[in-house]
Amino acid sequence: MTSSFSTSSSFLELERQVSLQELQDQPQLTFNEPARPLRYVSIHNRQFRRPPAHFYVQTTREYYNHDHRILCYPGAVFQGTVHIKLNEPLAAQHVKLIFKASEKINYDALGWSKKAKSQRLFAVRTILWGASEAGHRPHNAWPVMEAGEHAFPFMCEMPLVNYPPSFRHYLVNVVFSLIAVIERPGQRPFQTEPYLIQYQPVVETHRSKLPILYRDEARVTNQISARIALPGLAYTITDAPIVIPLKFSLCNVKSKLPMAKVRVLLQQKIRITNGKSLRVKAATVHVAEHSFRSCKADTESMTFRLRLQPEEITPNLTYSERLKIEYTLIMTVKLRHGLLVTKRTLFEVPIWFGTLMSGAQPPVDLVNFTDDQVMHDSTLQTKPKFLRSPNLDEEYHLPPYDAIKPPEYAAATAHTMIAAPIPAASS
Repeated sequence: MTSSFSTSSSFLELERQVSLQELQDQPQLTFNEPARPLRYVSIHNRQFRRPPAHFYVQTTREYYNHDHRILCYPGAVFQGTVHIKLNEPLAAQHVKLIFKASEKINYDALGWSKKAKSQRLFAVRTILWGASEAGHRPHNAWPVMEAGEHAFPFMCEMPLVNYPPSFRHYLVNVVFSLIAVIERPGQRPFQTEPYLIQYQPVVETHRSKLPILYRDEARVTNQISARIALPGLAYTITDAPIVIPLKFSLCNVKSKLPMAKVRVLLQQKIRITNGKSLRVKAATVHVAEHSFRSCKADTESMTFRLRLQPEEITPNLTYSERLKIEYTLIMTVKLRHGLLVTKRTLFEVPIWFGTLMSGAQPPVDLVNFTDDQVMHDSTLQTKPKFLRSPNLDEEYHLPPYDAIKPPEYAAATAHTMIAAPIPAASS
């Protein structure tokens, strides 16, 4: 989308940490002087107050996940654009972009009294367009954004900090969002709908590249026993689909097996903590069943293959003070001997879901958001940072190829490498 407003008239103030009060009541800002002077009108002029026809945030598609949503993680860089379409000129103090995240507990649904402790993970902002306080700004006047389509690019870098993963539940929500605001002090601001960011922390799956076989045995009755075997207890959610193969067998040492129904379910359990209050909520993620009638054999074996989609699974969460997420594989069996029915839970196996491939380890500089160095950090070292976007009008071309003397491509491609995978070391 092309902008009718010259890019030389827009500027980007580097991001800094702000409080909630600052987000509502902006302090005096210092900008670089724009190359082309802005047009100013009185703040009391009603001619320049019509709302935008379109106003929204859009991220670059190359950062989308399989669910067509932007996915970010510690150390990632993503970029996007704030789009504004005006049918008439609009006067405003500035256009700002806010990136915030929160871990919110639904106190009403839980029946808890609300605590004063903040549930905000971070809130940072950058100014995309507006008046320069350092310049000769007319008194009681605002700059004018001319009619037409305007595009303000932005780029954001995530710190090497593990925040909790994006999570939606009626009792607790972890939400990361971008909101653009056209600020007009004294008047209602115009703002976009929140643009949700899917955040995925770095969670180690297993230190060994090779899975460790898990076996267990349980007794159903005095004569019947059950066995279970899994190739491992840790899986990565980056696989699509996530497959958990499970072998199960029943054995009767004296006679034929009766009618049986075997049920396997993957259960997600969340633990919500607020001071001394605790609530545990379990939900079934996936269910598989198998039934067989009485047979002539004294042993019956079967294989389950639980197929899960990545969007069904949130990685295990252990480092948040408010929210814990864990998984258990539960297997039950129901036997029928004529009119007599025996039902028993045989196995409860903890399952771990990480975000790294097996054998990969998190970066050595990675810290959790609950660590003291993050909680008490007053600098920008542990906060997301807005960066200056590259000039979108500038095109980068590879040099002509010479088969005798191949060119060096590093310089030509350096401008385009704005995102890199998470550094990880194999064990």
